[in-house]
Amino acid sequence: MIQTKKELILLLPQFYDTLHLPVFLLDKNLLIQHQTSAFPSLKIDAFQKILFDKHIDKSKISFYFSYNTVYMFFPFKLENICYVCLGPLVIKKVTAHDSPNNYDFLKQCMQTISSDTFLGLPSVSQNISNIYHLVYTVITGNVISKEELKESFHKSESHLKMDNALQYESFSVRENPLHSYSYQYEEKILKYILNGNSTMARVVLKDLLQIKDGIELSTNHLQSAKYKAVSAVTVFTRTVISANVSIAKAYALSDVYIKLIDHCEDLHQILKTINDAITDFTKLVQQYKYLDTPPWIKKIKEYISHNLHQDITLSQLSEVTGMNPSYMSAQFKKITSQTIKEYIHTLKVQEAQYLIKNTNYTLSEIAIILNFSSQSHFNSIFKRITNQSPMQFKKNKN
Repeated sequence: MIQTKKELILLLPQFYDTLHLPVFLLDKNLLIQHQTSAFPSLKIDAFQKILFDKHIDKSKISFYFSYNTVYMFFPFKLENICYVCLGPLVIKKVTAHDSPNNYDFLKQCMQTISSDTFLGLPSVSQNISNIYHLVYTVITGNVISKEELKESFHKSESHLKMDNALQYESFSVRENPLHSYSYQYEEKILKYILNGNSTMARVVLKDLLQIKDGIELSTNHLQSAKYKAVSAVTVFTRTVISANVSIAKAYALSDVYIKLIDHCEDLHQILKTINDAITDFTKLVQQYKYLDTPPWIKKIKEYISHNLHQDITLSQLSEVTGMNPSYMSAQFKKITSQTIKEYIHTLKVQEAQYLIKNTNYTLSEIAIILNFSSQSHFNSIFKRITNQSPMQFKKNKN
């Protein structure tokens, strides 16, 4: 157990250098007293704002998800220190497609961060539970089992799902050691699909899923594999849409493969189904490849596809394209026969239909996941595009 505040402060850079884990020391009012120097400096009251009106039980280990990030809190009293925060960690490795506006904690930075710092933000790793367990034990000296740690995580689940369901699921997927979802592998697969090389995409997929011949899975592992496969199909769908494939055709193909995955009885069937999906999505891209679409429109569609669960603004898209927002909007409608807002709403509704059909989320949770301003706004947009309310669609989904 750490005996003095000086000892604890000296550990902060070591945690970051060896585990790539930022650590913040907070007082009783959640004001920052010390933080990892290599991590972007946050304002002293950053956590008061980040955690405002959130469901955090500060009397025990708690987890919180917010805007693509995860935090772990626990009480630890030492002089004026009352709480320790491990994180923020970004759920998925930051890429050039991402925007700092999509990470809430960056709004609390003392100064503007460089692009290199942004791209290098620490992300959730496969062994994050082990890292949390190690750091908690080193700081507190308390012996807590990994099962107890996971129990604390799951006790926070109901609030986490309401606050940010998509981030919760993405984090949970990384906790499955059998099917680690590697971001680098995902990027390679998508690149091969867009380039028309379905053979290499299938080779990388096998590495991604870490599938070995002869392995027998429990029911839970089979369901996990199905979830991973459905997630892959969803990523394929968004990717081909960003490459100018018809939204209707992309989602129609997606529906076919999601149903096939649901009927798979073993891991080999799942692998075969995903391999077939890669082939068909690659063919779909090739069919639309030579349509005369300006590169800047492709950039807009790609950005929207990658940030569908965030608040997407014209100023963000203007930065992506380097165009004047008004001119960009007018030209987008002229070429696509849709306004940018209509295009975003169409994709969000398609995603909502997928979530209604394939998950147990409530309609209010789906509205939150897709970043609609309110439940009524979600209902209105959904009905305008599909001619039925989300509730009617849910009743008729089978």
